[in-house]
Amino acid sequence: MLDSSIQAASVKVQEDNKKKLGIILYTSPTTSQFWFGIEIAKRALAKGYGVRMFAWGDSVYALYGSGSTGAYSKASNELVSMLSSGNLVLDVCTTCIKSRGLTNSNPIAGANLSGMHKIPEMIKTCHKTLAMIP
Repeated sequence: MLDSSIQAASVKVQEDNKKKLGIILYTSPTTSQFWFGIEIAKRALAKGYGVRMFAWGDSVYALYGSGSTGAYSKASNELVSMLSSGNLVLDVCTTCIKSRGLTNSNPIAGANLSGMHKIPEMIKTCHKTLAMIP
């Protein structure tokens, strides 16, 4: 019993000490800034880092790309793939969704609908944060 408690505590400490990268996406999936952010996230996940993303501005269009074609569909598929890894947290600005006339339903399974208050929280909890803005 004691051994399993020690192991559980050890795993918790390892998860807490895991390096985390924050990425703020702003531009649409038709821009290089968006794709640099996606590529950095994929490489960080491949190296075992935890990644937290915040999508706001035109980047929210990527969350509605399934069923479409081109960059929007590719972006949506990439995000779904990264979310399935279990090491990505994706927060999405609901105000940005509404202001672009998109539905407020959860666009991608696993994405968290939230507000701008998540950005300071992300900066505080991640070791490094990158803003992919023009």
